[in-house]
Amino acid sequence: MIKLTKSQKRQIQVFQKLILDKNQSINLISRKSPQKQVELLLGQGLLTAGFLAPVLNSSQEDILDIGSGNGFPGILFALLFPKRKFYLCERIRKKAELLKSLKHGLALDQVEILCQPAEELQRSFDLALSQASLPLEKMIKLLQKILSPKGKAFLWHSGKGSRQRASFPFMKIEVFKSYKINGSAKALLKVQKKASLLF
Repeated sequence: MIKLTKSQKRQIQVFQKLILDKNQSINLISRKSPQKQVELLLGQGLLTAGFLAPVLNSSQEDILDIGSGNGFPGILFALLFPKRKFYLCERIRKKAELLKSLKHGLALDQVEILCQPAEELQRSFDLALSQASLPLEKMIKLLQKILSPKGKAFLWHSGKGSRQRASFPFMKIEVFKSYKINGSAKALLKVQKKASLLF
């Protein structure tokens, strides 16, 4: 798990409170035990941030979060990696407006909110993240378009979903890290275009 500064701990507390408050009017997380749901999302986010810290700290590329929705992982990672520029792409206007309020409430000047379908983005990215529930096949097709030739993406997925990774001939998909959260098996997948597509 990633080591937090006192300032980051305070920001995360504010983030947690904002999410729970906004959940009263926008369906961001399950209305059943929302406190536990947020704690679960935070726990998973902090755990996987630790896995990804060497990658995120060793490069300068802009980071795209696809389907940012309730701010996981985009807002949380912007708090944890304040030197990186984040683009949060969310097609649903109400959720994009929420992300804007989180950005301003947490003073995240390095975050830009894109209210549009990811398929309509007019630029490519070297680094992408997604914790969205888009089916793996659709996500891989989307990444084929969005990723730069040498770009990479990290996807939060169920352990069983990672078994499909051999069925995409133009993309290299591997389990970057397997882990358990709340007793459930999960996998952080790494996705890149195959070398043959670079020529």
